[in-house]
Amino acid sequence: MVIKVECIGVNPSCLNCKRAEINALKAAEKQRNAGVDVLVEKLDIMSPELINKYGLLMSPAIAVNGVLKSNGKVPDVRVIEEFIEDALRDGLQN
Repeated sequence: MVIKVECIGVNPSCLNCKRAEINALKAAEKQRNAGVDVLVEKLDIMSPELINKYGLLMSPAIAVNGVLKSNGKVPDVRVIEEFIEDALRDGLQN
C-alpha cells in the first residue's frame, strides 16, 4: 500500500510552504526506513482541481491519501508521521 502525502502551497513556495514540504519529506523518509511506501508530492494551492477537491485552502496544507489533515500551519515531522501512520492503519482495516 502506498501512502500519498500532498504538500499544498503557493508556487513559488513561501518559507512556511517550504518548511511543510521539508517536514513531510523527513517524515516520509522515517516511514520508508520502517518499511512503509510513501510518496510525497508538491501541489499548487491555486490549482482549480485542488480547490474543488478540498474546498477553500490556506497554505501550507497537508493531505494524506486524499484527506486534508492540516491547513494553514506547518505541522512538525512527528505530526506528519502520525498522519501517515493513521492512513496506514486505515488502509489495513479496509
